[in-house]
This record gives sequence, structure tokens and C-alpha cells, in this order.
Amino acid sequence: MSPEPSQPAEVMAALCAEAQRIEEEALQASRRHFAAARNWSRWHFAVGLPTALLAAVASALAYAEQTVWAASLAALVAATAALNTFLNARDRAAAHHSAASAYKALSDDARIFRQIDCRQANPEEDLAAKLRRLAAAHAELNSASPLTPRFACHYPSKTPFPGS
Repeated sequence: MSPEPSQPAEVMAALCAEAQRIEEEALQASRRHFAAARNWSRWHFAVGLPTALLAAVASALAYAEQTVWAASLAALVAATAALNTFLNARDRAAAHHSAASAYKALSDDARIFRQIDCRQANPEEDLAAKLRRLAAAHAELNSASPLTPRFACHYPSKTPFPGS
């Protein structure tokens, strides 16, 4: 274990290094959550759209007095609607998107701290307090965010963010 930094330059280097660690971890978490949000959004449409279309066809068949086909499709609609309710894909997508946005904002804040705040003539105590707030926000996001699925953990690190 390395000794505590004692010189002002060493303290600044330690503050910047910790800010960079928070920035990188938050950026990776943001990418994982954006990937998970995209996946759950796809599930929402992959299950919800066919359910709506099958319901429309089933009602048309019932109107045309094709009761066997209408009943079969109605059973399929009930099954896919139950699957959609069970998966709750829309809410999961929203939760992951919210977490991704929060992690991206934290990453940006840590980058600004490292690139700008640490280079200005701020007292070390002020910088240390700001870094503690960034670390606390990171810990809070880690505990409050939904778990990312396994595939998102292996998501390419150079994947662009939505809209970029």
C-alpha cells in the first residue's frame, strides 16, 4: 500500500487520478445501461407490435364469424400480452436509459473536475470536497441503478452514445 500523498503536487495528482477513475467507470456504466435500454426497447416493440396486430386480426375474424380462427388468435394475443406484462420491457428500458443518462452526467462532471477544476487555483480542500461529492454520487448511482444484463458487460467500449 502506498503512503498518503504529502506534497501539494502529489495531492493534486491523487485527486486527478481518482477523478479519472470515476470518469472512466461512469462512462463504461453509461454505455452498458444505454445498451440495456436499447435491448429492452427492442423487446417492447418485438412483443407489443405483434400483439396489437394479432388482436386486430382476431377481432376482424370474429366479426367475419371465423370463430375458430378468432379464438385461436385471441389465445395467442392473451399469451403475448401476458409475456409483455411479465417482461415489463418498456419500464426496464426507461430505467436503464435514466441510469445511463445519470452515469453520463457523472462522467462529464468528473472530466470537467479533472480537466478544469484541478487546473485552476482552487484550494486543495475545496477540490477534495468536490471529489468526495463525485464519489458519493457514483456510489449512489451504483446502488440505485438496475443491474445490467451480461451481454451489456461485454459491449464495445468505443460504442457511440445515442445521437452522436
